[in-house]
Amino acid sequence: MTAPEWSGAFEASAERTLALYQTPAMAVAVARGGELAYARGFGRRDRERDLPVGADTVFGIGSITKSFTCVAVMQLQERGRLSVQDGVQRFLPEFSTPDPEAARAITIHHLMTHSSGLPPLPSLYPAMARSIAGDPAAPPQLAGGEVHPIDTPAELMDAIAHGDYRLLGPAGAHFSYSNDGYALLGTIIERASGQSYPAYLRQHIFEAAGMTTATLSPAAVAEMDDVATLYAVRQNADGTETVYPAPQWWDAPAMLAAGFIKCSARDLLRYLEIYRTGGRVGSERILGAESVAAMCRPHIAIDPASGYGYGLRVTPYHGATLIEHSGGLKGIGAQVAVVPERGVTGAALANAAGAPSGIVLLRAVNGLLGLPLGTRRAEYAAVAPAPDREALAAYAGLYRSGEGARIEVSVDAGGLIFATEGRRVPARHVGGDAFVVTQREDETYARFLRDGGGAVWAVAFGSRIVLRAASTAAASVEG
Repeated sequence: MTAPEWSGAFEASAERTLALYQTPAMAVAVARGGELAYARGFGRRDRERDLPVGADTVFGIGSITKSFTCVAVMQLQERGRLSVQDGVQRFLPEFSTPDPEAARAITIHHLMTHSSGLPPLPSLYPAMARSIAGDPAAPPQLAGGEVHPIDTPAELMDAIAHGDYRLLGPAGAHFSYSNDGYALLGTIIERASGQSYPAYLRQHIFEAAGMTTATLSPAAVAEMDDVATLYAVRQNADGTETVYPAPQWWDAPAMLAAGFIKCSARDLLRYLEIYRTGGRVGSERILGAESVAAMCRPHIAIDPASGYGYGLRVTPYHGATLIEHSGGLKGIGAQVAVVPERGVTGAALANAAGAPSGIVLLRAVNGLLGLPLGTRRAEYAAVAPAPDREALAAYAGLYRSGEGARIEVSVDAGGLIFATEGRRVPARHVGGDAFVVTQREDETYARFLRDGGGAVWAVAFGSRIVLRAASTAAASVEG
């Protein structure tokens, strides 16, 4: 494999970015026409033991798992076992929400497109509680044993049915990323197929696609040799961050379908052939072309640039289509990308949450496409005139989600400020109620949502709708 002409500039930029984010290791692999065009490991998969990283190193892939879940659903639809338009209660009659009538309207399609109306719920950490026990990187509420574990689909559905929350709106009205919705899809797959979710994926996707490292089992990973050590990030009092080894895998038996596959970058390239070829991996047909097209069609808007298909983000991109998904958890920062019209596929896997896998992979994809390496998937220009202080004050407040997100929005002399994850970041107004927040080399689109009376009730921040707290005492207008 000859190094492409853009590889030198790409590697220099990747090294700078990985140093900025303190990423211990990243494997990057891109292909054209199904043939490997470039692969490189950056850093060390285990810094303490000075172990190398490459395209065959196994990492967690987090929520990239969601596209596998949707492939399984579409396979079952092709076999007549279900329809994406079926109501969830056809397979999960015990499923409900605090609004039982609204729950009856939720379909499999709504779960696949994150448009069920479920807000971010406090289910994921309880679902991982058993595996997190004893981990120094555990969140404070779990480290203190204050969370009742969610161990089974029945317990998860009970938590969803009786939780203290309101739906964001009727099914199909809003996009808001939901791990709970994808956990439900896993149970639907089990009931429609008669197999466990891991067994189904192993037989119908992993083995069929020739993925030799792919697994949902931490025990299986423990038997492998070339595996990335997990690292966690600690926020220090002085605003700096410390990256340290935290090798304990987090697992959630009740929510596997939301994000718990482990595999190598090379295996992900095999899997991504499904989207490049219209359903084939080599001579094996995994999915019909119509099903692939449905997965890669934007069914609901995420932001002005992108929509969400089935388990995939879809963005028009320089005369082609950029199909992506990310994944993140403790010790996991992952990204995949496909540009089917150009025959391009790619994967970037890292062993720390918050790693810039999406930034780095897009540069490699740009290299294959002949675009400037720094080309972004979207450019948001500032819109003049900017809102005045009185208009900005309407957004100020505390926004919180059941998943633990906490965003404090305030106003200072320079404009709107977002405080999240220990950082205070100015926002750039890009029109209407929309802003862009830049953190290091990444940008997050944020749009404030108003009710019928014009009052702000939430912010769509990135992929999730985060609700405004009933009390906005934490908000401020400074200076």
